[in-house]
Amino acid sequence: MEKLGLENAYQTDEVEPYGFTEVGVETLQNFEGDDLQFIAIVQENDNIFENQLAGNAVWENLSFVKNGNTHYLPGDTPVIGGVSSAKAFTKQLVDTMLNE
Repeated sequence: MEKLGLENAYQTDEVEPYGFTEVGVETLQNFEGDDLQFIAIVQENDNIFENQLAGNAVWENLSFVKNGNTHYLPGDTPVIGGVSSAKAFTKQLVDTMLNE
C-alpha cells in the first residue's frame, strides 16, 4: 500500500499475527484528519461498519466517516500469500477506491 502512496496511520510496537490488529471503535478516535482514508475488508452479508455501527455516535463523528472517506474491500480480497495475492489485493484496492 505504501507503493501506492498510502501511509498507515495505525502503528503498534507489538508483532501482530498475520499482520492484523483488532481494536474497538473508540480507538479510531485517535485517527482524525480531513485527508484520512479508512480502508477495511468486510463481508457483504455482514458489514459491521454499515450495520452494527449505524447510529453509533463515536463512529458517525469520526472525520473519515463524516467526509465519506470509508472504503470497503470485498471479504474475498486476498491478504495472505505471495506475488499473485499482492497483485490481486492491489487491483481490488485500486478498483474500490476509483469506483467510489
